[in-house]
Amino acid sequence: MAPRKASFYGQPLKGKKVIDALAVLSTRPTNTAVVLAKLLKSALAAAKERAKTIQVDDWSLVNFQVNQGPVFKRSIPRSRGRVAPIKKRTSHIILTISSNIQHSTPSQHPTSNKQKEKNSLHRTE
Repeated sequence: MAPRKASFYGQPLKGKKVIDALAVLSTRPTNTAVVLAKLLKSALAAAKERAKTIQVDDWSLVNFQVNQGPVFKRSIPRSRGRVAPIKKRTSHIILTISSNIQHSTPSQHPTSNKQKEKNSLHRTE
């Protein structure tokens, strides 16, 4: 599918819960929405496999990025022996889903780069 079509349907879903995004995509009658729903279901299944304790309702769509993929060049015959070019555009879609549950990590003392430089400059031997 063309990158413009994919980003048209995908950008409004950014920041929504995965369940809500799937509900929105199921109401759209286009092939692009069907492909994006499949991709989102696949990402959700992979995330559930990795983090089995987190429920389905806790996942949200954090990042949706569409990049242009390779372009396939085709041609269609026209009148008087001419040929018209057709570009079949493809997309690279990057989805990032995240759970709303924050994992606690041990905090470290924040040190800025200036403090690190100052400490390294004032060494005494």
